[in-house]
Amino acid sequence: MVKKIIKIIGDFFKKRMALKIAALAIALCFIVAAVLALPMLSLKETDFKKSENTLLAAKEKISSGSGEVKVASNGGMELYVNPDSMEIKVKDQKSGKEWSSVIKDAKEGKDKALINISYLGKDNSLKTWNSYDNCTAFGSYEIFKVENGVQIKMNLNEGESTSFYEYFPQKIPVERFEQFIVKSLKDKIENKEIDRALGEKYLSTLSIIYKKSPIENCYAVNYKGSPPKSAVKQMIQISKEIGYTHDMLVEDSEQFGLPVSTHETASFYVTMEVLLENGELYVNIPSSEISTDNDYYQVQNIEVLPNFGAVSVQDGMDGYILVPDGCGALMKFNTYNPVVPDYIRPFYDNNYYSDYYFMSEYKENLMMPVYGMIYGENGENGGFMAIISNGADTSYMNVKLAGESGSGSLANKAYASFDCIQYSRVKIYGAYSDNAATYLASTGKLDINWQARYKFYSDKVSYFDMAKDFKGYLMEQSGIKELSYSDDARIYLETVGTLSLTKRIFGIPYESEYSMTTYDELEEILKDLQGLNLSVQYDGAFNGGLKNYISNRAELVSLNGSKKDFENLETYANGNGIDLFLNVNFARIGKQGKGFWSRFGAVYDYYNSPAKIYRYDPALGIMDGEGTKFFDYVLSPKYLDSVVDGFISDSSEYGSISVGDLAEMFYADYRYGGIVQPGEASASVLENLKKLSAAKKLALNNPRAEYAALGGIAANISRESGDYASFYATVPFRQLVLNGLCRYTTENANMSSEGMDYYLLQGVELGCLPKFMVSAKSVDVLQNSSYSYLYSMQYDNWKDEIKEVYGKFKDAMAQIGTNEITGHQMLAKNVFCTEYASGTKVITNYNKTKVDLNGKTIEAMGYLIIPKGGKL
Repeated sequence: MVKKIIKIIGDFFKKRMALKIAALAIALCFIVAAVLALPMLSLKETDFKKSENTLLAAKEKISSGSGEVKVASNGGMELYVNPDSMEIKVKDQKSGKEWSSVIKDAKEGKDKALINISYLGKDNSLKTWNSYDNCTAFGSYEIFKVENGVQIKMNLNEGESTSFYEYFPQKIPVERFEQFIVKSLKDKIENKEIDRALGEKYLSTLSIIYKKSPIENCYAVNYKGSPPKSAVKQMIQISKEIGYTHDMLVEDSEQFGLPVSTHETASFYVTMEVLLENGELYVNIPSSEISTDNDYYQVQNIEVLPNFGAVSVQDGMDGYILVPDGCGALMKFNTYNPVVPDYIRPFYDNNYYSDYYFMSEYKENLMMPVYGMIYGENGENGGFMAIISNGADTSYMNVKLAGESGSGSLANKAYASFDCIQYSRVKIYGAYSDNAATYLASTGKLDINWQARYKFYSDKVSYFDMAKDFKGYLMEQSGIKELSYSDDARIYLETVGTLSLTKRIFGIPYESEYSMTTYDELEEILKDLQGLNLSVQYDGAFNGGLKNYISNRAELVSLNGSKKDFENLETYANGNGIDLFLNVNFARIGKQGKGFWSRFGAVYDYYNSPAKIYRYDPALGIMDGEGTKFFDYVLSPKYLDSVVDGFISDSSEYGSISVGDLAEMFYADYRYGGIVQPGEASASVLENLKKLSAAKKLALNNPRAEYAALGGIAANISRESGDYASFYATVPFRQLVLNGLCRYTTENANMSSEGMDYYLLQGVELGCLPKFMVSAKSVDVLQNSSYSYLYSMQYDNWKDEIKEVYGKFKDAMAQIGTNEITGHQMLAKNVFCTEYASGTKVITNYNKTKVDLNGKTIEAMGYLIIPKGGKL
C-alpha cells in the first residue's frame, strides 16, 4: 500500500516538473529554517510572571461633606484627606509644617489635581485631562479608608457632551419643529412646568438658531459650524425638557441625507492608594486597576501628585529642585525661561527604542529613580525627597518652574509620571525618510504596580542629606547591613584586547581580528606600572573579542595569547594585588552564530525588526550605518537567564569579570506578539546580576542605582549633568549615593577634552578612582574603522600621565585618610567643599579661573586640603 502511494506521488510530480521544483524549494526552506533555529533551541526562554495586585482591603467609605479627615498618624507625621476636593495633605506633628497635593489659592483645575492622565485614541490623537476638572468637579470618585491611609477610586470622564450636533440636527422637518419642539415648549410654559421667563428665553433661542428654509420643507441651523456655547447649553436643556431623543435626531437627519455627529466618549477608571508608613508617604497605582469604558481610548501616561509640595512665587521662598540628571543637578525656584521647554526626561532612557535612530541631544541619562525639593536658599525650610520604588522603567521626571513676573507655571513643581502604554509613531518609509507618513505601534497596557515613597524634612536639609537617605533606601532594598570604605589610592585601567577590523583582498571586504593588547603586552604594561595600586579591566577577552558572539560560554580569544600566557598574566596580577576583570557583554552581541540568530533571539524595535545598534555619526546625529558595517544586536530578555547560567557554568576558573552592558542599558523587547516589558526585563537583569555577584567579583559599567551595590566597582561614573538650560548647578549627588556602596571611577581621563586636573579633582573631591583606557599597540590601525573613536589610548603616550595622576592622588588620599564622605556643599559656582570622616576638608575649584575664599586662593582646576581642625 505504501509503495503504491509513493508511486502515485512520484507519477504526479513527473508530469508536473514545476510543482516538483517548487516542492523541493519549500522543503529546502524548511530545512534551512530548522538549521538556523536549532542554536536558539539550546537556550531556554524565561517565563515572566505577571505582577500581583497590591491594593489593600478597603474599609468604610469616607463621605463627602466630612471636611478634612485624618486617616493615619505615625512616624511623627499625620495624613489627611479632604473628600470634597480629593486633597491629600501630610502634616508634621511637631512643627506643624504641611505638604499638600493642592497649590494654595489655585484657580485652575490642573493646579488642584491629584493626577493628570494622557490618553491615546485609535485616531492616533493624544489628549490630556486632570483629575480635578474631569473627576473631582463631577463628583465621580469614591474614597475608602484602608490601613494607614486611603484608597481613591476615580472615574475621569468628560461629563455631559457640549456638542450641539449630538443633540439637534442641522435640519429639522417643519412638522417636527413646529408641532413637537415649539408646541411642547409652549405647552410646558402654559402648564407651568417651565418658568415663563425661562420658556420665552428658550423659544427666543430656538428662533435665533433655526430659520425656516424657503426651498426645503425644514428649519435649518442659521450658523456656520456650531452655535455659541451659551445657546448650545440652552438647546441641551430644551432637548431634555421636551424629550427630543437620539432616535429622533437620526430620523430627522436621514430625511435630509445628513450624517449624524457621533463622538467617541472617553471615560477612565484609576485606583490610587495613599498610605502613611513610618512617617513616609507611599503611593500605589496598579495598572490592573486602570480601565476604560470605551476601547477606542486607552490611558497612556499618568502624572502622579503633580502639585505635591509645590512652591508658588507668592510663597516668597527660595529653593531648589534636585533632579538625577547625570550625576545630579539643581534647578532654582522661580527661574522660568519662556524659550526653554519644561523639563521632561525619562528615567533610564526608557523611550530609547522610540527614537534610537537619532543621537540624544543630552549627553547624560537619569540613572537614579529619585528627585527632591529643597525649601530655602540653604534648605533651612526643609523639603521632601521622592523615590520611585517600582515602575521607574517607564517613568519620567517632570519639572515646571514658576517665573518672578508671573510667567511659567503657577508654582515650582517636581513630580513623576509613568507610561501605562509605551508607543511610537513609526515612519512607514523608514526612520530617515522625508515622507512623514506614520502608523502607531504600541505595547498595549503594561503590567505595572507603580509605587513611590516620599520622605519629608521639616528641618534644614541639603542634597547631601538626601543622598545619604537614598543610599539608606538602596541598602534596605539590597539587604546591605554595613557600608564599606577604604583609604587607598588606585588607578582603574581599561585595556583593549581583540577587536574586528575590515580589510580587503582584491577590493572585497572581509572581517579580520586584531589584538590591540595581548596578555604578554598587558603584563609588560603592569610591570611598567609596578608600585601603583591598580584595578584592570580587559576588554575583548571572551567569545570573539569586542565584537562578540553570544556569551553563554566563556571562550578566551586565542589571538590575545595562549592559555599559558593568560595564566602568567593572572599570576602576576594576583601576586601584585591587581584586580583583573575580564569584560563580558551579555546582551550586546556583534556576531551571529554559536547559539544566536537575530531573527529568533534579538530584541525587536517598534518596526518589528531586530534592532541594530550602530555608533552615531556625531556630525549628523544619526546612526553611522553607511560608514561602518559593524553594529550590535541586543539579546532578547527572555534568553538572558539561560545565557548567564551558561556563562557561570563555563567560567568557574575566572574569578573577576566586568559587565559592560546589563547594568547600564534600557532593556525591553517590542516584538509583535511577544513583548517583554521593561519591568520584566529589569527584574531579570537584577536577578542575573545577583547570580553573577554570588559567583564572581564584579565591576559594572555605569550601573543604575539599584544595581550598583552588586559590583565592587562602578566604572565610568560621570561628574556631569545633561547641562539643561534651566540647571542652576551640577552636583555630584550620584557619587555621594555610591560612596560606601562600592568603589567608583571617573570616565576615561585620556579620552576627554578635559585635562588630567579635572579627573584628579574628582578623585580628591569624591574618592573617585581616576580611569584610563589604554592599548599596547598604536591606534593608527583603527583609523577609518569602526573603532576610530578610540583615538587616544596607546599606553606609551599616556604612561607618564598615569603615573603622575596616581602620585598626586596617592599623596592627597594620604592626607585625607579615608574615602568616607560625611558632608558636601557648594560654596560658590563650581566650588565645592567635601568633608571626610577623618575630619579633613577638601575645597575643589572646577572653574577655569582661580577663586579667593576667606583670603585663600584656590587655583583654576585646583584643590585645597584643610587638615582636621583647620579653618578655611
